[in-house]
Order: sequence, then C-alpha cells, then structure tokens
Amino acid sequence: MKRHGHDGQRSGDEPNTIDSRRRFLVFVGCFAASCRDASSGDAIDSLATDRRPPNPTIGVADLNGWSPPPAALRDAWNRAQERGKSLLVILIPPIDSGRARYDAQMFGALLCHGDDATLTALASVELVCATPAECAALARSTCDPDARFAIMDSEQGASPRLRSFRAQLPWGDAMLDDVEKGTRDRLDELCLRVREAIAPAGVAADAAIAAAERSRYQARAPLGSRWASSTGCASLEIEGEVDGARGGIYCGIGHTSEISRRFLWYYEKPWKVGKPAPGR
Repeated sequence: MKRHGHDGQRSGDEPNTIDSRRRFLVFVGCFAASCRDASSGDAIDSLATDRRPPNPTIGVADLNGWSPPPAALRDAWNRAQERGKSLLVILIPPIDSGRARYDAQMFGALLCHGDDATLTALASVELVCATPAECAALARSTCDPDARFAIMDSEQGASPRLRSFRAQLPWGDAMLDDVEKGTRDRLDELCLRVREAIAPAGVAADAAIAAAERSRYQARAPLGSRWASSTGCASLEIEGEVDGARGGIYCGIGHTSEISRRFLWYYEKPWKVGKPAPGR
C-alpha cells in the first residue's frame, strides 16, 4: 500500500509525519533493491521485470496502483431491502491516503475482536464496503469524504437515505508506550460509534448472536472486501490469492498490534511499477 500505517504512529487524528518517514524508507529500499538486481537499464523499471522467485510476490511499491473493486453496493442494498434491514457501509478511503491501512485495520479488529454488544448490533444490519462516491451516487445525495462509515435505509421503497459518521480515533504519546492498549482503546471508541449509529437507543449484548456474527465475518469478509494480514513493516498477505502478496522491504520500525494484524483489504487490479496504470 502506498502508505502502510502501523500502530504506534504519532500525530493528531491521522498518521502524517511518520507516514512520510516510512514512504521515504520504502523509496530507499526500492531504489537499493533495484540497483542490486538490475544489471542494466532504468532502476525503477527493473522493479517491473519478472526477475522474481518462482512463487512471485507483490512488494510495497507494486501496491501504488491498486484500486477498489467493482461496486458491490447495489447488491448489498437490494439484499438489505429484501430483508428489511438497514445497510452499514464501511467507507473505503483512497489507497493513497494515510487512512487506507489505518481504517482497514480498525474495522478488521472490530469484526474479529469487537465486543459482544457491537457484534450483536451488526446482526441487525447488512454490511458492505464501498467508496463515498458510490454511496453518494446510489443515494443521490452527498457523503462526507472524511466519514469512516455510513448507514443507508429507506421507508417503504423510497429512495435510499444516507447518513455518514465520523469517528475520531486519536493517536497520542501515551499510545506509543503501549501499542496494544492504544489499539484496544481505539477499537472501543470505534465500537461505541458504530453501536450508536445502528441502535441509538442502545442494544443488549447477546453472546450467542455475537459469536455467530464474529465467526461469520472471520470466515468471510464483508461484500466489497477480502481479508489480509500483516505483522508490520512492509509485510502483506491477501487471503485467497494464489500467491498471496508479501512485501519484501522491512524497515525494522513497524509494529502491528495483535488485534489488528488481520484486516480488510478493499483493493484489486495490481500492475507493475514503471508501467502505466490501466485507463489512466
């Protein structure tokens, strides 16, 4: 991913300074690798060659061109209507934003490690991942580009009503001292915001329902996404891929907390570094 967020980054609401540092390290690593492997030709273009192990991998630099998959929003909306449910939309940030990996980690943590009350609330809605632009187009409305999730519903077949929600998940020095606790605190805040949006009057936790929902999403990611995992630095493995995708540039300063090592992956259609992006 163009910006790989790691738990323990510093700044206000989103990681910026350390993000820039890591992008620089990624650049240095890419350049060094290309100089080492290339016997001739342009250094960056050497990254686009097929001089790779028999089991090819996708490095960090290769992810710069990934884009969201075809819209799954319409199918999810139709299913929600048929079942008389609201639709909870996890909003997909641009892959080149600092929030891309950050949000994916937090929503992955919510589905795998969220509390029983939140998972019980999720049982009352359909869930999908889509971009703000897709939501705005379907609802013929506007969608806050800084929102982290949205809810779509309607009354008696009327046009979809779209409500978008922000969730402040701050970073701070105290969180750097205890990455695991900091991630859990942010997860608790996200769970609270999602519960409030789904059930403003509150919801009673049901352990059996929560366990069923948790198992369902652990087995299969929400429509519009897949599961991926990382242990930090540039490592990335997309579940379900024949060869997966493992980054090969390790800066040594990254750390991913235990509860956010498995996260949602929204993007597809990779192309190689140095080659033009399809349709661009």
